[in-house]
Amino acid sequence: MTNATLASGATILVVDDSLLVLDIIRDALEGRGYRVATTDAPLDCKRMLEEFEPDVLVVDIEMPVLDGPELLRLVRRRSTHACIVLLFSDRSQEELAATVLACGADGGAQKTPDCGELIAVLERELAVRPR
Repeated sequence: MTNATLASGATILVVDDSLLVLDIIRDALEGRGYRVATTDAPLDCKRMLEEFEPDVLVVDIEMPVLDGPELLRLVRRRSTHACIVLLFSDRSQEELAATVLACGADGGAQKTPDCGELIAVLERELAVRPR
């Protein structure tokens, strides 16, 4: 399966408190053919999940009002929309893996300027799960 096949039709919702990071991720993902919605307000996530029905939710771990793991718990309790959930962070691989496991996310990726790790994890998850 090619990247274009994986990307076609996939919608990604990204939640991060940094507008710069959101712009970088949006550009990287849209450049690969994904449809992308973003928000810097974690409290908008439930509404946006219902509105956009994304295939994947990418959440920053460290946000001021509501951190990624807590947001994930709220989403899973209150939303009827099921999607792949990936955590995104500048933490070490070990810390990221522990957080992913502790909060039940589907995967995690470290923040890199080119979003290469995020894209690799995203494409791997989309390849193994039907949409």
